Amino acid sequence: MRISYIIGLLVLLLTACEYDNFDAPESKFTGSITYNGTPLGFASGDVFFRLWEIGDWPTPAPIEVLVAQDGSFSALLFDAEYKLIIPADGQNPFISNTNPETSSDTIIVKISGSKKMDIEVLPYYIINNVSYTTSGAQVSATCSVSKINTGATARDIANVTLLIGDTQFVSNSRNIGKASVTGAGITDMGNIPLKVTINKPKVNQTEFYARIGVQISGVTDLVYSPVTKVTVQF
Repeated sequence: MRISYIIGLLVLLLTACEYDNFDAPESKFTGSITYNGTPLGFASGDVFFRLWEIGDWPTPAPIEVLVAQDGSFSALLFDAEYKLIIPADGQNPFISNTNPETSSDTIIVKISGSKKMDIEVLPYYIINNVSYTTSGAQVSATCSVSKINTGATARDIANVTLLIGDTQFVSNSRNIGKASVTGAGITDMGNIPLKVTINKPKVNQTEFYARIGVQISGVTDLVYSPVTKVTVQF
């Protein structure tokens, strides 16, 4: 009994050491979610995709990769072939393009050492010509919004919003002030004006961060302009 117990314990310890000695993933997979080569802006962590390692696995599980607010992503992976799939659930402010290799929105990614690859998508709208001015504690912004998806899956604008943050992470759910115009209230898509007056903070702060977001009708996440630092006076 005792000898069997000791042998079993040794086998368990050796197996545990074997698992501990597995190498960690070292190949870096990086890139951005882009349209015509230009990264799109999102709220940090809202947009994500899944990587499924190709192989005969008894219980396959995806690797979930979050996208940063500037549209970039980074993941450490083992060298292998993966299926890259962006969930199509009405959440993203874009739709995936059809991949010619798979004839679907699935992309085959071959990792052998570090790899940089941008993922081209079709956004519903993009934001251009963003400009900010300040007067006292007021931040004024103008922008143009272009409709990119004009096909059968096109959608209307719900609203366009100027967002102000006290850190570099700014989104519709992470801000200290915002002002919106509805899609129906936009008279000129080439010149959309917005204004926010910042309330004086308890700490001595004059530098804030601004960006503009477009909410698409029936879509959860917004598409955003880049974050820009603005200086105000109280």
